[in-house]
Amino acid sequence: MVATGTGSGKTECFLFPLLDHCQRNPGPGIKAIVIYPMNALATDQSKRFASVIQKTPELKGKVRVGLFVGSDERSDQTFMGAEEVITCKETLRKNPPDILLTQYKMPTTC
Repeated sequence: MVATGTGSGKTECFLFPLLDHCQRNPGPGIKAIVIYPMNALATDQSKRFASVIQKTPELKGKVRVGLFVGSDERSDQTFMGAEEVITCKETLRKNPPDILLTQYKMPTTC
């Protein structure tokens, strides 16, 4: 658990070690779950994951990240993009990503 003030480097504390772990341990299945306190924060941080993966040849196309939040919005993002992670819930259920970003409170309709 990492708890510290805004802008103090929390994301970097776990982002790079998680990506390294996923690269070193290829294969199907979720290797890490990152739990955020709010959907907006999870969504914002998903863009950082996507950006780092896109810019890193050793990770691009090899490490997948998904965002599973209790939003009523329907999303059809079924693959990793330069600024987007997988958000299609059906895709996430059928083919779980290496890293799953979520939040602690999920409605029962998810």
